Amino acid sequence: MASQRRFMVFSDENQVPQKVSNANAASKRAPLALLSAPNRGRKLAATLKPLAAASDKENQATQETTNENCEANELPAAVVEKDNEAAKPKSVAGDEKPKRSENEKDGAPTQRVPLKVLDEVMFSPASVGSPMVVSPMPESVQQEDREELTINEEMFDDEFFTEQYGDSHFAYMKELEVKLRARPEYMSRQRDISSTMRSVLVDWLVEVNEEYGMSDETLFLAVSFIDRFLSVMSVVRSKLQLVGTAAMLVASKVEEIYPPELAQYVYVTDDTYTGSQIIRMEALLLNTLGFSLGAAHSLAFVRRLSVRAKVSRRVAHLAQYICELSLMTDSSLMYKPSEIAAGALLIALDQTNNSSHMWTDEVERFADIDKLTLKTVVNFLHKLLVAAPNSQHKATTEKYCHVRYSSVAMFPTKTDPPRLI
Repeated sequence: MASQRRFMVFSDENQVPQKVSNANAASKRAPLALLSAPNRGRKLAATLKPLAAASDKENQATQETTNENCEANELPAAVVEKDNEAAKPKSVAGDEKPKRSENEKDGAPTQRVPLKVLDEVMFSPASVGSPMVVSPMPESVQQEDREELTINEEMFDDEFFTEQYGDSHFAYMKELEVKLRARPEYMSRQRDISSTMRSVLVDWLVEVNEEYGMSDETLFLAVSFIDRFLSVMSVVRSKLQLVGTAAMLVASKVEEIYPPELAQYVYVTDDTYTGSQIIRMEALLLNTLGFSLGAAHSLAFVRRLSVRAKVSRRVAHLAQYICELSLMTDSSLMYKPSEIAAGALLIALDQTNNSSHMWTDEVERFADIDKLTLKTVVNFLHKLLVAAPNSQHKATTEKYCHVRYSSVAMFPTKTDPPRLI
């Protein structure tokens, strides 16, 4: 009922009872000009507080006169304004000015304490375990200077290369590569496919990866899925490309932000397989792998080793090129991905300005590989690097002739592998 009465009072269309109207008439507001006069008097009194006693008395007398005029409600607003102007103290030579603080200047307000700079607050040192630590973005550089960046600076924003847990992640990958390792001799159990067919499939996947602009991790992960699948499943040659297409589809879903659509995979196979066939093979692939989609491939290891050794961008690209060449042959399955990565980095250091001295004992201990195994892997990978320009499978070599990979495929190759001390 109270709300209804309130709406009735403020409604112009409703019929207001006479009692309400009389009450409103009794509490009729005074003009705004008359009500504002005493308020201005109070502001003047607060502002001129340090003045002499004589000025205070004049101000009080003026305020009393103004209040009487307000109560009488007879004087117009113009008269009240004139009285207020007369009440203001007049400037007389020799009068004492109100005292100001030392920080204040004539006609200027007190200086405020400056706010803290946002960069200093955000980028202040914090504990390693704090979840609120934010890595600052690297400064923008010119295109010509960008070529001289090290891989550690290039991968600055990637959480995989942070010093806080990079070593523990490397140790986890060492355990994962053992669990997810394909059988080195699986090709001998396949009745209808051969190593040559596998090389043709991988070369085609390199072209597909480049065609749709997918990352290098997608390619390495897809090849890993293929080898693990073929280790336990016998495949006829007519379905080998279907296995590769499904592996690339799964890998792109794992690594890519915007993976290619199913129709694009159908198109890239020249309509050899339908979308439903690719989906069925994808389901079979995932069930065979036990939905274990870990990324324990040589690319992940070689990037971490490159950061540890603090190599240049060119050396890191050459090591990655050697790792990708190893994907073309199933003979590389005799070695672990971490061993392939260590051998590729050592060859890249030797091929680039004789910088093999950067392969220190500390890096070797971090790679957790003995010298005998390292020497065997280096000899194996060096043969692949020397034979790459004359290989029938050109996709990888043409890919690393591009400037974004420092054109490492165009570098002259030494005929002798690096020597281990």
